[in-house]
Amino acid sequence: MFNSFVRLSLILGKVTGGGPVAEAGRLYSCDNGANRLFEIDKDTFDELNNVASSGGTPSGMGGMGSRLFACNLANNNVFEYDPDTLAILNQVNAPSTLARGIGGTIDRLFHIDATVDDIFELDPDTLLSINTVAIAYSGTPDPTGIGGIYDRVYCCDQNTDQTYEIDPDTLLQIGVGVGAPATGGGQVSGIGGTSTRLYACDRNTDQYFELDPDTRLRLFAGVATGRSNVFGIGGTKVA
Repeated sequence: MFNSFVRLSLILGKVTGGGPVAEAGRLYSCDNGANRLFEIDKDTFDELNNVASSGGTPSGMGGMGSRLFACNLANNNVFEYDPDTLAILNQVNAPSTLARGIGGTIDRLFHIDATVDDIFELDPDTLLSINTVAIAYSGTPDPTGIGGIYDRVYCCDQNTDQTYEIDPDTLLQIGVGVGAPATGGGQVSGIGGTSTRLYACDRNTDQYFELDPDTRLRLFAGVATGRSNVFGIGGTKVA
């Protein structure tokens, strides 16, 4: 399904001080209506694992390094999950009033709130906030997701219906917002990725998308999730 030339270009083009970053990581999603968590195939979006969310109504899911995290609306908590079993490893109160998204890079974890419209950097071990910045992009924000690839961070907003790149150090917007990938009344609800591949989901069209990390334009048409209220997507950065 995914064009091999595009994938190779992404891998070779993603260069850090240590050289090109090889594609790695696993992809996950959550459904707010069905109250379930999933591991999904990075290429086909088929479900590889499917469990009931024991942490309440999930509203965001994403990874940092080899670790997996989620947040929920039911009791406004953030969680660390076992990436193999999807069992809860750690759970604390979110640093906000409406936990809406969570995800990270290879070594940093971020969280977004839809009531106070803040972006938080979290300590991955305690899940407590270590930095907080108010959302500064134009328009009336209603953020729905945050996540990243190896060393880049993105967020999405269902009110502006756009995606944004965020500076991981300042938590401020980089460049301009890009329209969400769904057509015909979409409502982007999650964003995140593996080491080099970026994904989004839409709660209105119930679709998954793969996005170009630089342009944030979809690489192919949306794929139906088979779910009723897909509300978060993101992945780990190592195998």
